Amino acid sequence: MGMDLMPKEVYEALRDLDMEGQDADISPAMIQILRDQGYVEIVRGVPTVTEAGLVALRAHEKHSPAFFIKPPSD
Repeated sequence: MGMDLMPKEVYEALRDLDMEGQDADISPAMIQILRDQGYVEIVRGVPTVTEAGLVALRAHEKHSPAFFIKPPSD
């Protein structure tokens, strides 16, 4: 049985939030979706990626080769 990958938009928002922190340009609606999933919590007014969010990010990247650029094959 395969692992369910999060939708691309959710993955990208979570990744951006992880990399850019409060400077990430993420809609309040997407922040709410991430909070509902348990991937983000609000800490001192700032959306912050939770441990579960980090685990989900790594799992998504590990199981989703489509997000990686493959080197050209000769």
